[in-house]
Amino acid sequence: MRKSEIRNPKSEIKKIGLVINPYRQGALVVASELIDWLGERGIKALIEQGASLDLEKEAFSVSDDLGAEADLLIALGGDGTLLHTAQLAWPDSVPILAVNLGSLGFLTEITQEELFPALESILNHCFELESRMMLEAAVEREGTETATFKALNEVVVTCGALARSINITLLIDNESVANFEADGMILSTPTGSTAYSLSAGGPILNPTLDALIATPICPHALALRPVIIGPEENISLIVSAGPRGEIILTQDGQRSYPLKSGDRITAGKAKKSIYLVKPEARSFYQVLKTKLRWGGHLSSLPVTAQVQGSRFKVHG
Repeated sequence: MRKSEIRNPKSEIKKIGLVINPYRQGALVVASELIDWLGERGIKALIEQGASLDLEKEAFSVSDDLGAEADLLIALGGDGTLLHTAQLAWPDSVPILAVNLGSLGFLTEITQEELFPALESILNHCFELESRMMLEAAVEREGTETATFKALNEVVVTCGALARSINITLLIDNESVANFEADGMILSTPTGSTAYSLSAGGPILNPTLDALIATPICPHALALRPVIIGPEENISLIVSAGPRGEIILTQDGQRSYPLKSGDRITAGKAKKSIYLVKPEARSFYQVLKTKLRWGGHLSSLPVTAQVQGSRFKVHG
């Protein structure tokens, strides 16, 4: 991690941007309490224009560019809220404190109860910054770049409204690797390895790694499996569909873009990362164990299983 990429993470924090999911239960209440708490400590709260309309208080400032103005961003919601916050943070490398107002998430690890103690630690400069790789993708159509995307989780290429497969040519550093039909392809970061890619059979990677995962969605070839490439390599997809087929590119579930047959999508490691604030030591593997319930025992599962020789007999 190059410290020059981070905007004064240990310096005095004077402005904190709040990114609020107003549809998450309790988010506006927590935001209101947080604005008061920050004000008591002489810290200015900044709110996005849209979210500010839902807050019944005036002790904050509205900002059109939280990433450029804030010293720290706080995402109040869930993993989706963090994905949105990442788009605001990455251009200026502003650190993010991700707060989950529901169950423990893969990305938003801090709970509502941990929020204010975590902030006390941050203001006392007792925290770590964890670097997370961003993915950068571009769409090329007839030799011209038509769109670019930055993603913390993934860029997904899928068929449109009709459930028709699409043809995909996979290239790594311009070398043709495979040509196949599938419902689509997921190009994922290590952070996104526990999201859509995992559901499609992709591997779990430690999110601090630098790598890219290409995970096919329901490929029409049993031998086709997810591929992991290094941070210096690029993945390209050339896509095509039948006369009635549609192809859609989706970025982090936040933005979609219609593709045409013959379009080329190229993805690789973005030049800048994002930085998550870690006020306390909670390892990625602890989160995995909790979220995926790897710590359970047979007696705690919905069905009971009894060992008979080398087999399990399952009772509903």
